[in-house]
Amino acid sequence: MNTIYEPSSICMIRTPLLSVEFFNLFLNTEQIKYSDLQLNAQMKESILTTTFNLYRTLQEINFDGDNKKVRDAKESLLKYLIRMSTRPTPFGLLSGINLGHFVNEPTRLKVGNSIQKYVKVDGEWLYKLISYIESNDEYYQNLEVI
Repeated sequence: MNTIYEPSSICMIRTPLLSVEFFNLFLNTEQIKYSDLQLNAQMKESILTTTFNLYRTLQEINFDGDNKKVRDAKESLLKYLIRMSTRPTPFGLLSGINLGHFVNEPTRLKVGNSIQKYVKVDGEWLYKLISYIESNDEYYQNLEVI
């Protein structure tokens, strides 16, 4: 059969940003080390860009306590861990994209550790930022035009 289309041997798949191994590292222990989770650079950056209030709370909190604020922070941190390591949620820095190749045998997807970040700023957000800066002369009164 002649067709005008020829399939590519390459595929693109959305994947979780963190690995299942990373997920298991924390959940296969009797005592979850929340402070280690809190220090993970990828989790910190993702939380900073999605939930600034949680990010600020995590910077101030002592996980040894047992009040409502600590319990809520632990629960939120676990939710981020689960989302970032088990679901390819199509949202910001919580997920990634990997390339695969079609072959004539059963395969398993092996996700590498190489991460390249591409950022695309939302036009509406950028416009609001520029308007805000332009409306406050304290931000640009000492700037020099080159």
